[in-house]
Amino acid sequence: RRQRQMCIRDSSIRVKEAFGEFQPAFVLRVGRMASNWGLGILANGGQDVDDDFGDYSDRALLLFKAFDIYVAVAWDYLYSGATTDDASQPFGQPKDLGSADDANQYVLSLFQRPLSEDEKAKRRVDVYERFKPSFDWGLYAVYRAQEFDLDDTSRGAGVDYDDLALVKRDAWAVIPDLWFRYEQRFDFFSGLRIELELTSIFGP
Repeated sequence: RRQRQMCIRDSSIRVKEAFGEFQPAFVLRVGRMASNWGLGILANGGQDVDDDFGDYSDRALLLFKAFDIYVAVAWDYLYSGATTDDASQPFGQPKDLGSADDANQYVLSLFQRPLSEDEKAKRRVDVYERFKPSFDWGLYAVYRAQEFDLDDTSRGAGVDYDDLALVKRDAWAVIPDLWFRYEQRFDFFSGLRIELELTSIFGP
């Protein structure tokens, strides 16, 4: 039994993303995916070569383009609350004990930046070959809410399922994030890039 537990915990393959995608005139994506925005202050997908970690969300995402502006709307399932997970029972799939203590968030994003491969290729030619200036911007707004949470006596190891208790929180947070980037190449060897991200959290 101990050897089987070690195989599960020390697996050499870890799936970070698994989602389904449908692309007609828009993009509909559902599943677990990397969450990345701007400079990565609020959401960093960890997808660079030297990144070992990242932010991943269980998300339903709708992305479309209107008047040359990308619009993204998403629903994130952040936290499932109490489950049947037990460290002494490594087998089986833990189940959520209820939805009252779940935490969810809703995201609205408006931005202008190269997203498709054709747009990125055109940007590279404009900036690095034609030396044209580029300006990208975006607004990322999050509303996060949780109605109930586990009380302090229901936390920690050794708590029996029958002893779990909820306390009303009515917790919420509004998280706006503004991002700007300006880039200008003067020649093949020198250039300028200015990037700024501003974010804040408002809530009770």
